Amino acid sequence: MAATRLAEVAHEETRRRFAGIQQQWLDVLAEEVGPEMAKAVRYMGDGLYFNAMLEGGAGDTEVKASARSADVGALLAAVDRLRD
Repeated sequence: MAATRLAEVAHEETRRRFAGIQQQWLDVLAEEVGPEMAKAVRYMGDGLYFNAMLEGGAGDTEVKASARSADVGALLAAVDRLRD
């Protein structure tokens, strides 16, 4: 997350490299679910990551890990449906 925030103010080469990485990831996703659904899958993954970052800190890590695992399972099931 911090690296992406830094990319907003980074010099042009850094922004270009981040854009290239994002495009490569989008291309991999498109191979699995098609280009029209690839962005939706990427945004689901981004949201999962972002929410995991917000859940960090004190608390029952076992409960958090279990909830996150259930979320990942639900998202993978949704991706499987997108493939069909």
